[in-house]
Amino acid sequence: MKKIGLLIPKTNLTVEYEIQYLFNKQIIKNEDYVFYVSKLDYKTNYKTDKIQYLKELADDSFKKIKDLEYLDVDYVAFFCTSSAIISNKVYIKNNPAVALVEEAKKRNI
Repeated sequence: MKKIGLLIPKTNLTVEYEIQYLFNKQIIKNEDYVFYVSKLDYKTNYKTDKIQYLKELADDSFKKIKDLEYLDVDYVAFFCTSSAIISNKVYIKNNPAVALVEEAKKRNI
């Protein structure tokens, strides 16, 4: 069984539903995966200061990654594209920023 750690903003209220949907539709099998959801903390409101908000998410990622590693997860993935993009110091294998950059290059953006 693969243990997957998910990093998401604390205000994300859909991740549990979306994971449950994947299990219910048998897109992923219960015996194959377990998810550990780690909520990223921040103090700044997104509407007030987007850059500071994203920086706080990325900064909290370091702590949460260590927590997930303590749980001996097989890998960690961002469930939040924006927090994955803003800090090149937070690099994990399953960073959606990599896919975004590749797609942008393909489209000459």
